[in-house]
Amino acid sequence: WSPQQAGLQEILQTIHDSTDSHNTEVQRNITLVSTFACYMLDNNLIILQKLNNFTRVPDYIAYLSYILAHMPQEEDRIRTIAGYLLKNNARLILRSPTEVSTYVKASVLQAFNETSVMVRNTAGQDIVAFLGILEPKNWPECLQHLFNALDAPDVDQQEVSGTCFFASGRAR
Repeated sequence: WSPQQAGLQEILQTIHDSTDSHNTEVQRNITLVSTFACYMLDNNLIILQKLNNFTRVPDYIAYLSYILAHMPQEEDRIRTIAGYLLKNNARLILRSPTEVSTYVKASVLQAFNETSVMVRNTAGQDIVAFLGILEPKNWPECLQHLFNALDAPDVDQQEVSGTCFFASGRAR
């Protein structure tokens, strides 16, 4: 899987619009969106509707995982928002084409190795969400990755890995 530039730019622009410092209402609500809320103000409603419409795109979660894992040129907050949107839409992996599912899982594991603590922690939350949906038996490479991270020289990565193990056990 590889992103189409037009689709990638549209999703990125929507995420950037959601972080507009003059639009604090959207900032508070953007990472909680799984369906759009009609009570929002007009500008907020447009952004939330766009995010809701993106969920109809079969490879939407692949775009989010691409932004999270493969766009270091973007600010960490943008990548983190993409990761939160990915977590909130994790259920879409069940109806995604195989190449999308494979790409998303690999990208999330790659983001888990990120040096940015924000991005790595967000990838950890994505892992927990996907393990809760897919079940560990359907993503054994993730368990191996988490297990290996317990011995990583980076204490933060060890901690996030342990948290993922704990949280994924509780999510089931």
